Amino acid sequence: MKCFVIYDETGRIYAAEYGEKPTLPTELNFIQTEIEDGSLITSVDVSDRENPKLLYNAPKESALEKELTEIKESNDKLKAQIAYLSMMSGFDVEEV
Repeated sequence: MKCFVIYDETGRIYAAEYGEKPTLPTELNFIQTEIEDGSLITSVDVSDRENPKLLYNAPKESALEKELTEIKESNDKLKAQIAYLSMMSGFDVEEV
């Protein structure tokens, strides 16, 4: 089996492609950017050759935490609305 490996002067391997006919690049480029911890890189958008963008999926935990925060904020707003209506109407209203 053939193997194509990209490495640096210290021997650190950055990428490897296995198979009978690995595609050999005509040009290698790099991009360095900040991403959230636990993110999974999907690809690099090279539609603008001068300004490539790293495409990645945010970690599932972060997406879940974000959704839970939104739900909590929505719940807090609902509680405030119920308290306001209760105060304005003079009736004791309970949330269900």
